[in-house]
Amino acid sequence: MSEEKKDETISTEELDLDKLVFEEINPGFWDEEAEETIAGVYVGMEEKSGDLSAKHFLDVKGRGIVIVWGSAILDERLKFVNVGSVIRITYKGKEKTKSNRDVKIYKVEVAVRT
Repeated sequence: MSEEKKDETISTEELDLDKLVFEEINPGFWDEEAEETIAGVYVGMEEKSGDLSAKHFLDVKGRGIVIVWGSAILDERLKFVNVGSVIRITYKGKEKTKSNRDVKIYKVEVAVRT
């Protein structure tokens, strides 16, 4: 997938499938232990469902859409981020909770114009 977003709205009057070119959407997943930091445009999220964590979507330059699995801490921070914002997420490692469970720690930053 190219670096630029190719999604365009086409009216039904203009729809001629024989003249359209389609690109496969095949999002990757962020592995925070292999890649400590990821940055891109926040596209949105899919709410937590049952035992599955929420999924957050970033449009990352050169990679296209990347899925970031949520966690209690990450979900809490990202709920303050507007869709379309440029963000950077940094994995800070694991810490033990009071009940001796491992919890992943993240830093979320939003780009601001200076």
